[in-house]
Amino acid sequence: VETKVLGTVFNVCTYAGAPKRVTLISGSVQVCDAYHCLVLEPGDQACFYDYQATDVVKADTLTYTSWMDGEFYYHDAPLSFVIEDLCRYYDCQPADFLCDISQAIHVSLRASRKLSLHQIVEILNKSNGLSIRVK
Repeated sequence: VETKVLGTVFNVCTYAGAPKRVTLISGSVQVCDAYHCLVLEPGDQACFYDYQATDVVKADTLTYTSWMDGEFYYHDAPLSFVIEDLCRYYDCQPADFLCDISQAIHVSLRASRKLSLHQIVEILNKSNGLSIRVK
């Protein structure tokens, strides 16, 4: 995946085992893979699966940029997405979370990245009516 900057603010996620995502906050970017070139508009997110652009969606840009302000931010996000993101940050595994992430549960959270994982899970539980525990 090649991204050409055309005067902009954007975020690129290229985590192993996850789709590559380019999220445009402001300005303009051209995103290309071996098959397509797309020009994104602010708020657009291009998702690449197996080196082909398969999806351009409107994204909640704070979810992908809040790390720059030292925060976690998720609004109506799938619990599985939140747990995967927390695992990358806290160097743990989804299996360390005692909950059922197979259901289509959506959650919201805004918290400092300076907090411990246990503190984040406590906030997640209280603000979303959950009972997640961490091993």
